[in-house]
Amino acid sequence: MSDFAVDRTGSHMLVFDYDPNHHLTPRVFDPVAVAVLEAARFSRGEHLLDVACGPGTVAKMARELIGPFGHVTAAEIGEEMLAASKPGAAQRELPEEVDADGNERFPHEDDTFDLVICQQGLQFAADRTRLIAEMRRVLKPTGRIAVAVWASLEQCPYFEALHRAFAESGLENLAETVAAPFSFPFATALAQELKNAGFVDVHVETVSRPLIFEEGLDHAIDAIAGTPAGKSYEELPDEQKTAFRAAATRYLKPMVWDKRVETVMVSNIGIGHNSA
Repeated sequence: MSDFAVDRTGSHMLVFDYDPNHHLTPRVFDPVAVAVLEAARFSRGEHLLDVACGPGTVAKMARELIGPFGHVTAAEIGEEMLAASKPGAAQRELPEEVDADGNERFPHEDDTFDLVICQQGLQFAADRTRLIAEMRRVLKPTGRIAVAVWASLEQCPYFEALHRAFAESGLENLAETVAAPFSFPFATALAQELKNAGFVDVHVETVSRPLIFEEGLDHAIDAIAGTPAGKSYEELPDEQKTAFRAAATRYLKPMVWDKRVETVMVSNIGIGHNSA
């Protein structure tokens, strides 16, 4: 779990202190969430909507920084994701009850939020254009949007290693599952989507953040449980798991430094301003 050191004058410092047995999710998403909030110039007192909130990474960080007059809303998109999110919302201590519907229309009035953030969700939207338009609808005329999507699979070597290991083991369906989050990797395409929706002063930052498994190869491979392929992997026969682990070990070995697996996650972060 990340520990927060918050300077109440407005600036902040975030220090990550992970237990070696902790889930993969915070290792992957927390550092990028910090980068998104910084790129969006998130300020105390603002009203923020976290779209496709998942485990609530952005929403929970924002709540720590927003001050007494700000407000954070966490929203999931799509029927399947919404159904998965609602039962765990209380345990994840999201700032506000998860809300959205299967049509990707938010239950909020026009011109509600100062900032809308979507971290690693746009690539899964059935209709990206519609989702971006909906995010713009709920923004105030002076509002901002910040959208983060992973760069290519090749730029995120840990997941590329898992993908190659699954494919080599004849588990193409799991290889495709691992690759899915990297399906919208081009910074130019992200910028164009935002411009097409009417946003101005659009720019895209490409950020690289470390991904470290302190306990080495077994730790990195066991972290498959925290990926979308985790449940299916656990259900595999032992011989298929053994084959996968052998392949994954081979692909991950070049990332081992001083017994730790050290690599990076690369994300594009698109920023746009409402033109209304």
